[in-house]
Amino acid sequence: MPEADSETGGDGDTNSDPAGGGSNGPSGQTPPEVELGLYQINVRVQGTDDDDLDAVEETARGLVEHLVEQAKQLEDEPDGRGLG
Repeated sequence: MPEADSETGGDGDTNSDPAGGGSNGPSGQTPPEVELGLYQINVRVQGTDDDDLDAVEETARGLVEHLVEQAKQLEDEPDGRGLG
């Protein structure tokens, strides 16, 4: 799986300032947010005020990896609902 770039224009984007403005927590800081895209899979993970960007990015990458593995599994062995 390609590594996500932390710069715009790569296979994924890492944002510490969400485009939607987000809500600022009690500390006045915007919670970290990561959005990754890989082909037709898009994942957005927003942390809490206590989370750092690295932890949120790791969670987003883990979720993308899980989704890719699930897609591979469905491709090899379609489920009973005909997904594959």
